[in-house]
Formats: sequence, structure tokens, C-alpha cells
Amino acid sequence: MQYQSLFSLEISHRYHASGKSEDFHILPTYRCAENLRDAGLIFRSHTHGFLVQYQARNGNDPKIPLTDQTKYSFILHQQRPDLLNFSDLPLSNQVNQIYYLDNLTKNRQEDALLLTAETGHEFLSGLDILSLRPQSFQYRFSSSRSRVSLQIQDVFGRTIEEALVPVHDGSGSYPVALRRLSPGKFTLRLDGELAETFYASDELFRQKPFGVLDIYQHARVPSEYQFTDLGDPAAITPRKYQLNIQRRTTYWKYLFVHKYRLTELNADDWPDSWPDDYPDSLPAGWQDAWPEDWPAEWVIRYPSDPVVHMNPVPQQARALSDGYFAIPFISESPLPLSDKSIAGIELTKREEENDEEDDSEGGPPWGRGGPGRSRGHNGNHRGSGIRAIQNLPNASPRTLVVNNEEGKIYSEIFVYV
Repeated sequence: MQYQSLFSLEISHRYHASGKSEDFHILPTYRCAENLRDAGLIFRSHTHGFLVQYQARNGNDPKIPLTDQTKYSFILHQQRPDLLNFSDLPLSNQVNQIYYLDNLTKNRQEDALLLTAETGHEFLSGLDILSLRPQSFQYRFSSSRSRVSLQIQDVFGRTIEEALVPVHDGSGSYPVALRRLSPGKFTLRLDGELAETFYASDELFRQKPFGVLDIYQHARVPSEYQFTDLGDPAAITPRKYQLNIQRRTTYWKYLFVHKYRLTELNADDWPDSWPDDYPDSLPAGWQDAWPEDWPAEWVIRYPSDPVVHMNPVPQQARALSDGYFAIPFISESPLPLSDKSIAGIELTKREEENDEEDDSEGGPPWGRGGPGRSRGHNGNHRGSGIRAIQNLPNASPRTLVVNNEEGKIYSEIFVYV
């Protein structure tokens, strides 16, 4: 018995050095499993996607003609609890949301048949998120009108339900009943305006998976995404669909902690801005605890082209719960997370010759821009600084800190010195 490829899915993730994602376990839905069996198709899962095959005879002709319009739905279960941490995706997903993919959107880029909603964009994004609903639920809304026209449409824009819903005291409610239909993507409109796009499925609503993929065998599928010709049972064109996920970039924040406690030093004592007579006017206990040139004369260098600097930001120094005190060094720009460690990240002194040039201009010894800016340093030249610590640890996706006020995401790395 010979089986040939009908369609497949490959998932890539830039976080992994291999480029291939092993972050999902994919299974067909109950209804999809029945459709596959009735069509004589075989589902084969693998570590970075899946493959659907058909039974062939006389070369590539399918033994069972694939002429009916149908849909095959597959559930994506995430294998790692920290998947969103290292993926360039919204961190604030609600419980009743799901990533939705299908082969109805023409988003071909070079040879890749992408399944994401945003055309011209290579990666999965927040635009692929839908509300997840059971197939029967009560829809509640607010309106200043006395009644509202409610309309529900399927994925092809066909109206499957409409009603005039009365509004009392600014609130309306309507029982949505879709169990007579196959699970899928629907839109709900109020007075013609889009109110919600959702995926209705009792099975998925119970499981709360990461995502769902609907592969349509339908005339509405773009030609380059079609794997069958509904008018010619023998015409099979195997399709390889692609899902790409970008890795997250964060501001790396190294927190250098001395291994002894500073009982006389309090985070509230730190000035809002550094004085010109640094370090003499810093809080009591500072001069005895640290060298005179720490941290202003030091920098972390991340080996890239150009070199990325992580500069000391002592204004953000903080006392830890265990009594130790931490001084942060923060990257000038976001850096990518990866499961492959970057070697050569080093804490080093700044170049003496550049320090002298900066000091001759006057101002505090970290330069005119304050301690958060690298001074006297050419990003394309590593210089001959004194290496204090070589091969610092890399950022981990498990240590994200979201700063909503700044609109930034930090990765904290604690280093005890």
C-alpha cells in the first residue's frame, strides 16, 4: 500500500538554534479524525509539525477521490509553559483566546505558504488571536439604542443567523446557538459593525489549547494553497504550509551583587541624579564597599556587529530581600533570546585613553549623558579594556520583567561578585 503526501505543516522558531520548533504537540480534532478516516487519509505527527497522506494507486491518483468540500482542523498544544516568554507574541493573552490559522489567506512569501493573517508579515502575531467560545453561549453587549440588529457570519462571510435584539437600560443579550454547525471561525456584528471575531468549539473551549489550524478543501482557497482540484479527482498538488514564530528581544539587565551585606546602605539614600563631586558625596557606606571607579568606569560588551553596550545605571540600584545590594547594567538596545548561549559577553573597564578624552571635556566621569550612556567607546572597536569577568551568563526566558510605564521588557541576570 503506497501513501503520498497531501499537505503538511512545518513550524519554525527563531529562538532555537536549529530553527525548528519542537514546542507543540499537534492532534486532529475529533471531527477531523473522522473526516480523515472517511477520506482514507493518514495523519502523522512529528516534532516540528505534521503530515497528512493519501492512499495512492496508479502512481499519484488517490484511491478515494477527494472531491468533497471539507475542512480538516488540528489542535496545537504548547509543550513548554514559557513559550510566550521567548516568543515575540503578546504576553497578556487571556484564558479564552486562541491563535487561529487557516489556508484561506494568500500570504505567500518566496516559496513559503504562510498561514498567518497579516499578509506581508512572516511571523505569527497578535493579529492571529481570536476569542474562544463554546458553541452555545449568551452574548451580552451595551448600546444606547432601544434595539440592535445582530448578525453572525461564517468564515466565508455568509450570514447564518440574524435577529433584532431589544435593549433594556443600555444592556442587551442574545443566546448564540451554533451546535448545528461545524466548529469554526465566526464574526458577530451589531448594526453592521464588527463586534467580535471568535472561534466556536466545545472541544477546544474545554481544552484551552494554544491554537487551532483549519485546512480547507474548498474552492475559496487561493490557488497556490489548494492541494486538490475539486473538478478532477486525480489532480493532487501536495502543499507544504509554514508557520514561523519570531524570538523575543528584551533589554538585558545584569544585576551585580556583592557577596556581603551593606547594612548601612539604603536604596532610598540614592540621589535622583549623580553629583559632580562623585564619588565623595554618595551615600555613606558606598566608598568603603566598592572601588572608586565602580560602576561608572565599567561596561558590559555583547559581541555582535556592531558591539552592543550594557551601561551602568546606578540610579536603579536596589536593595534585595536578602540584604544584598544590586547595581544594574542595562543594554542600550533589545537583544534576542536564544537557546544557544552567546560566548564572550564580558564585564570590562572602559579604555583609559577614551576616559581621559571624555574627562578633559568636563562633567562627571561617565560622560555628558549620565551613567546610562556609554562614554568614549566606539561600538565597532572592542578596545583593550581590562577584562574583569569573561563569558557572563545569558538571559533566560524565565526571568522576564515587564515595565508597562516604559513600554519595555527586561531580562534580569543576577551575578554575584
